[in-house]
Amino acid sequence: MRNIRSCLIVLMLIFVLSACSISKKNPDMMNIKSSKFSEETKQILELIDEDIKFYDFFVDDTIKSFAINVSIYQNEEWLDQEVLSENIYKTDNRISMQMTEKGYIVSLLNNDGFTKYASPELALGFDNIAQQFITTQILDTANIVVDEEITLWIKIGNDKEKIIISPDFRKSDCTEGIAFTIIFSNNKL
Repeated sequence: MRNIRSCLIVLMLIFVLSACSISKKNPDMMNIKSSKFSEETKQILELIDEDIKFYDFFVDDTIKSFAINVSIYQNEEWLDQEVLSENIYKTDNRISMQMTEKGYIVSLLNNDGFTKYASPELALGFDNIAQQFITTQILDTANIVVDEEITLWIKIGNDKEKIIISPDFRKSDCTEGIAFTIIFSNNKL
């Protein structure tokens, strides 16, 4: 009887320790995903009819900051620029990206309000060339890895009959393009 009790205690201890270890190392704890909205909010967003995407990200206390970058394909090359970088003070956050007629807007939304960056006027040729287009975004959750770029949203176009987006959007065959990416860091800004 004593051996059975000892075995049960050891098994319970192993179970508790492994559960704690898994929860600390679980990559699903730190992720970014498309925001989920109520039906009413979805209807309002449809009425606005803007090209806007919202993402929620969840991090632990090892992640101290993030940077959102925008890459624009013009003159046969991708040009990258950091548009919004912030320290992270809470574990759950919401960001948004919006394409406008003249550029884009990137925002961090939090309890205190928001931080917003609006681009200068851009001359993307999406509207004035008879191109094929593809717009992609994260539909599922992406795990957050320190210093690893995560592509949030890509819009590319070309004058060919078919567009193929490469896993690395910078290798996609396009004549126009814009991509929003995010990188998380364990360093404060």
